[in-house]
Amino acid sequence: MKKILEFLKAQEIMCEIYENISESDKFYVGIIKSFDGEMFIFESISQEGNFDGFYCTSVDSIIAINYDTIYLKNLSKTASKRADKICFDNVNVLSGFLSEIKSKNALCELELLNDYSRALVGYIEKIDDETLSVKLINEHGIRDGVGIVKINDISCVAFDTEELQNLKILTDFRSKNCNGISYENF
Repeated sequence: MKKILEFLKAQEIMCEIYENISESDKFYVGIIKSFDGEMFIFESISQEGNFDGFYCTSVDSIIAINYDTIYLKNLSKTASKRADKICFDNVNVLSGFLSEIKSKNALCELELLNDYSRALVGYIEKIDDETLSVKLINEHGIRDGVGIVKINDISCVAFDTEELQNLKILTDFRSKNCNGISYENF
């Protein structure tokens, strides 16, 4: 997989990435943006051809990669890509990606131990050698404390996805319009 990821990155070829053997019909579409041998970042594209954020995940989680398919050729004709530049570190992809998200004060989702049910959503507050802390945001856009995780337990990081953009709108609305009002009223 590592050689094909390097090839796809170098050529900026859109590809399908399959990660879960139990859901073989579910896959991600995107362009590999950075790769360090263990982790990779790809710019995700939705089924409608819209930019859908960035994902950083483990090479070992990949079960299959498709490229040059009819589906991808058709999608590439309408796909929109990210307009602004994001800096990606090719030496330590995960560390660089987390630092970029923190510097942008961007809402992100951290999947832990390859288990989506253990995902945390929030703003990265602090990163040190072994852990990071996240100001948590729940599904209602309400601040919900702080989570501290071991960096080695992070299996996937998502940032700037449609889902996270929508949650950010809700969070911003709540913080602007609910000052001094209990969130329980909403």
